[in-house]
Amino acid sequence: MKTLQWMEAQRTLLARRADKMVRVAATLFLISCVLALGVMIARRWADHEVGMYVVLGMALLSAALILAAFGVLLPLPWIVHQLKQMDEVIAEQRRREGM
Repeated sequence: MKTLQWMEAQRTLLARRADKMVRVAATLFLISCVLALGVMIARRWADHEVGMYVVLGMALLSAALILAAFGVLLPLPWIVHQLKQMDEVIAEQRRREGM
């Protein structure tokens, strides 16, 4: 059985990873929203040959960033489940050491 200190350290590392994942996803989502706003503003240049490609590129990049944000969040439920299990194991270990 692993020591209590080791388990708590592993739980802390996993919690930090989950926090970083949420921050990255939020950043990607905000950048995507800014690009979508840029698409709305730049639509007036869409009738120009080059402007049409710029607007299309911004729209595609915005969609790709939203998909990337959701992709970053996909493993988050599994990590939360692992954190709950680790909390239970740590609590049980503390009870055993307290006896």
